[in-house]
Amino acid sequence: MRAAWWIVVGLLIGSVVAVDGYGKLTESKVSCGYSTMERGDRCQEIGSTVKVRSYRDQRSSNQLEGLIETLIGSFVVLGSLGYSIVVIARVRELRRESS
Repeated sequence: MRAAWWIVVGLLIGSVVAVDGYGKLTESKVSCGYSTMERGDRCQEIGSTVKVRSYRDQRSSNQLEGLIETLIGSFVVLGSLGYSIVVIARVRELRRESS
């Protein structure tokens, strides 16, 4: 029963991450933090260093982030599906042995 819980959690989390990433990947708006950028704007990211990005650079950054999220979410979904196949095969094998 615990295995089923982890499969469901993996499928849900992976799906949410993949869908969110795909949305970022295909979004036509370019965002800087929580603001939408227009052509000619600059994005200033303040952390341990200050990064300033052009509209084009920020768009590329947003798309790369979306691609990475989509891939990670997809791998989590595929891993959960693979794990579910292993669990099903193991349960069937145990049932055959006990019969």
